[in-house]
Amino acid sequence: MHPLFDLTGRAALVTGAGSGIGRACCEVLASLGARVVCTDLDASTAAATAAALGGDGHASMRHDVSEASDWRAAAERVRVQCGRLDVLVNNAGIMLARSFLDSPVEDLRAQYRINVEGPFVGMQTLVPLMKETAERHGAKPSIVNISSVYGAVAGDRYAAYSASKGAVAMLSRAVAHELAASGIRV
Repeated sequence: MHPLFDLTGRAALVTGAGSGIGRACCEVLASLGARVVCTDLDASTAAATAAALGGDGHASMRHDVSEASDWRAAAERVRVQCGRLDVLVNNAGIMLARSFLDSPVEDLRAQYRINVEGPFVGMQTLVPLMKETAERHGAKPSIVNISSVYGAVAGDRYAAYSASKGAVAMLSRAVAHELAASGIRV
């Protein structure tokens, strides 16, 4: 393994880990040596992902990213399971497709709550552990917030989703600027 990609002894938390991009992120992180905490709204799919990773040290838990209490529980699980956090992947999200004129404001609110507030609260909750990791281990922790091409380009039936994913991109830039001095990459 190339040393640049060696994550042996490192720890990662991935939201939306039960399928798709989240599961693929877990697989890559584990293949590079990281211990992965797989979270998802569906506890059974998160557990299936963790089991599929093989080896020891991987864990799973039910996690609603729109709930601050679930973020606190995830932070405690990572602290107990791994003692550090090197990688946070904010992947959980929803995509509701409706024409703009037919889309109730509740669609916008639901997508913002999960797609934007989830990563916002998650970063606020887990950055202290990532700072501890950087200080104690000389690590350079990373946060990966999954956005979408729809956050940069327009598409019919996705006004609310595009707004939420555009917000994720700007949130990431702003937090990256603010955390750069602490050594945490976003």
